[in-house]
Amino acid sequence: MFKNGFELFVTVDKFCAGSTLVSGQGVDKGYSGAGLCFFHSDSYYLTGVVSIKDPSTNNSITVFTEVKYHIRWVRGLFNNFK
Repeated sequence: MFKNGFELFVTVDKFCAGSTLVSGQGVDKGYSGAGLCFFHSDSYYLTGVVSIKDPSTNNSITVFTEVKYHIRWVRGLFNNFK
């Protein structure tokens, strides 16, 4: 695992994505809450939500909150406000 202090934030509902070798392709300041989606079977699926990134580094490693662990909560909000 890439160790830069973020391992403290990577809990069971988090994952890291990105590359230490490629700069300028990660998320920038202000993108917290943005989604990471994957295309599968003609549909896009929200997999992660940007949680944290080290603003002082040039690499593109980002910690995401994994959506599958929070589906019940999201559905509850959706049902309350539809």
